[in-house]
Amino acid sequence: MMVKAKFSKHFEAVKSRVRRLPKMMIGHLKAHARKDANGVIEEFKDGIANDSLRLERLRPATIESKERHGLGQPTTPLFGLGLEDRRSYVNMLHVRKVAERMYVVRPKPGYHHGKTEPGDPPKKAVKLKDLFDVHEYGALIANAFGKGIVVRIPPRPALRFAYKKYIRRRAREDPAVKVRAAIARFVNAGDAGALQRIESKLSKGLQGVE
Repeated sequence: MMVKAKFSKHFEAVKSRVRRLPKMMIGHLKAHARKDANGVIEEFKDGIANDSLRLERLRPATIESKERHGLGQPTTPLFGLGLEDRRSYVNMLHVRKVAERMYVVRPKPGYHHGKTEPGDPPKKAVKLKDLFDVHEYGALIANAFGKGIVVRIPPRPALRFAYKKYIRRRAREDPAVKVRAAIARFVNAGDAGALQRIESKLSKGLQGVE
């Protein structure tokens, strides 16, 4: 005889509240509420600008290059042109409504620093979504700059770290102990296949930068 478990309304309420939490997918985030979507973006921006996401440090050569170009906060990973440039890495995420009470956070369309604009120096255009993949998951470029140089770009998963910080804060704010415990066990398994997708892009000549 099959025994069917019967859960209390309190248990179902816990499950419902956990199900409504924003979820990480491949290359983006899905949320049931706009405030959650915007909350993760703010965590992403603040975390990069304040260098509080514990991202892998930049190489000395990269820092020196950023200093030569007069970039602010040259030791801060992923900061680059910073908060002022709308196509900088820190400003790349936006929210789009895809259904009733369903939103996604993903990189904006367009190119990093607007390198396709007239008058820009001759440089390979890199889409924001491609640059996001390289930095979020890391990459190995076998023929960097077309010179046969092997370059390893370590993963600096700013969105995933920002997402976890936001979820931890949500857990602290929830008054129910069981909800906080459930959120603590909340695991993201949405990155399957991401590395294969990035390798495919790199094979077409994408050049990543630190």
